[in-house]
Amino acid sequence: MQQLKDINPGQIFTIEETPSYPKLRTSTGYIDIRDEITKTCDSLPWELRIMDTHEVLAQLRCTQEDLQQFINDFKK
Repeated sequence: MQQLKDINPGQIFTIEETPSYPKLRTSTGYIDIRDEITKTCDSLPWELRIMDTHEVLAQLRCTQEDLQQFINDFKK
């Protein structure tokens, strides 16, 4: 089981195999990409899995450019 500390900021992951709600890892926790809810935490008690880009794009029904724009906006 992956831990939150094993996921680098900028990587996208899923909690408990719910890929329809991908999370973007931040330095202080994560942000729910679909709901844009930010959570500050050091660890999570659930199973985590890093998602690949194609899976994220399919789940969000967006383009690579849209996803990158979201990530860039969040970094600002």
